[in-house]
Amino acid sequence: MDEAIIVDAEFVAPVGTTAGEFVPIDRAPAAGLLLLVAFVVLYAKVISKLGKPAIQEFLWEIITRIVPSKQLRRRKEAQLRAIEVHTQRSNTSSQDQFAKWAKLDREYGKLKVEIEDINNLLTASKARFFTIISSAIFLSTTGMKMFLRIKHRKAAIFWLPKNAFPYPIEYILSFSSAPLGSVSVSAWLMICDAAMDLIVTIFVALVVGVIGMLRSNKVKPKTA
Repeated sequence: MDEAIIVDAEFVAPVGTTAGEFVPIDRAPAAGLLLLVAFVVLYAKVISKLGKPAIQEFLWEIITRIVPSKQLRRRKEAQLRAIEVHTQRSNTSSQDQFAKWAKLDREYGKLKVEIEDINNLLTASKARFFTIISSAIFLSTTGMKMFLRIKHRKAAIFWLPKNAFPYPIEYILSFSSAPLGSVSVSAWLMICDAAMDLIVTIFVALVVGVIGMLRSNKVKPKTA
């Protein structure tokens, strides 16, 4: 009975084993890894479509609204005061009220310098924030894909039907280190990426088509 089971089962010889030392292949699909790879590809595709600059600007706007900034508050106060001083200076004669005009002019000049200094500080803070977001996007997209390829390079996402494909195709799908006859993480990443591109293309085409139909119906002249 045991011999019959051994004959019917599928076996693989791991690296370092001697002749006759075999272990059965686990052909159960790695559902968790399969979904994780698909999610990472979808996430990366969404980030790519939205665009990194748009994401950075959006997050910066959110941060500046949620977290009060002394620099932003001070700049607003300085800008309001600068407008007020500029108005007063414009309404003051530089000949008849020179002392008052000169005082307002000096204050206006100081406010302009202060606003410029604050803008420089805010620009530097924004640049640092953008660098952090850019690094986070890289690590969570390209970096995550690289990690999955290296960490699970020997994992089989799922197995192909036996003898369903010729050897070259099986070799490519199992590249680089997954068991022959299975689909590797690298291959699954490429498959998901191509599938996502196709889905997005079809979706955009459908949306454009629907919008075109709605516009054509809207401008279509009414018949008597």
